[in-house]
Amino acid sequence: MSLFAGIKKFFKGLDQQHRHKAIEDLEWEMHELQHIFGLLTLGYMVGLPSAPLPVAWELLSDMPREFAIMLARLDTAQNPLSEQFSRLDVS
Repeated sequence: MSLFAGIKKFFKGLDQQHRHKAIEDLEWEMHELQHIFGLLTLGYMVGLPSAPLPVAWELLSDMPREFAIMLARLDTAQNPLSEQFSRLDVS
């Protein structure tokens, strides 16, 4: 293997690593934006100021997963320890 081929291989691996990291960062950011969107539209369930109710009802059909998460948070909102115990996988 020549020196040029080795350098090319190194930079190709570096490029793949940076692309993978960029994709992971974008996925994380999208996930966090979904959470923020859920809080903005369904925040009235946990005591946050909410968007106008007609807007929230319009958007509700687009976010079934966020609605399920918000309902789960509502169940454990009164007892902080229940949130910690709900993470344990007890079978």
